[in-house]
Amino acid sequence: MGALSPEQILLSWSHAGRIRSEAAFAMLSGTAPVPVSSGRTGRHRLNRLGDRQLNRALHTVVVTRMRCHPATLAYVQRRRAEGKTDKEIRRCLKRYLARHIYRTLNSQIARTDWPTDSGAEWHCVPVGSVVIINGVSSMRTELGDRWDLTIWVETPRFIRLARGVKRDGEAMRFHWTEVWMPEEDAYIAAQQPQQRADLMVNGYGS
Repeated sequence: MGALSPEQILLSWSHAGRIRSEAAFAMLSGTAPVPVSSGRTGRHRLNRLGDRQLNRALHTVVVTRMRCHPATLAYVQRRRAEGKTDKEIRRCLKRYLARHIYRTLNSQIARTDWPTDSGAEWHCVPVGSVVIINGVSSMRTELGDRWDLTIWVETPRFIRLARGVKRDGEAMRFHWTEVWMPEEDAYIAAQQPQQRADLMVNGYGS
């Protein structure tokens, strides 16, 4: 992005909570599509409203990516083949970029309600905060580029079982022995996450 575009984006963003939704950020940045369809032709045009300095920053990023970013170049070729003009493609890319920036600056994570085994309320995670993701499969190979630090807690199978049953109750022993632990064993054997961990921790403690 360079230096000036991120500075303008952060200046327009101001602070967490100011912009209530992804759609509101699209309106602010002038990337919300404006329909101009007629007859059987469905089209949208660039939005001329919003924060023009923020829109210019997004435009600069998109134009640069259209010149040298492999994934963006592939997207441009695909949309051109669909009959889209470069102006329409830039509009789509600016909307995508605005969505990505909003989600990055307004990251949220849902708390897990263990007693009900379901997602609970969402929490906003300010930029720069530390987020800890807990779970044996969180080190899957396809997620390897998302973490700054990975920790593997080496714990014998019988201790994992005992702790799981203690936490979930004796009624869940069958699920542990016949479902969850076999899945864990297969995952560990196939992907060997402990070999890729940045830090290994002894989990033998009580």
